[in-house]
Amino acid sequence: MASGKALYSIAVVALGFICFVVGAIAVGLPTWGNFHSYDSDFQLSVPGYYLDNPNFDQGYFGPWRVCKKLLYNREKCGSDVSKFHPS
Repeated sequence: MASGKALYSIAVVALGFICFVVGAIAVGLPTWGNFHSYDSDFQLSVPGYYLDNPNFDQGYFGPWRVCKKLLYNREKCGSDVSKFHPS
């Protein structure tokens, strides 16, 4: 019975350590994902659609900020710069 409890507590400690490492990596990464919006009516490539549609929205997000990619390789970061809001 004692070996079962020891095995259980070792498994709980290992799982806690794995969760801690994954959480630390997730918080440390500045970019969690990319986003882009498009209208299904248009059948254009992404660069052409980006120039033709003023409502096109693309960028990336992290744990504490959202950045929208603009023309000429510029970015605008903040909380209300994009229609995309991670929840």
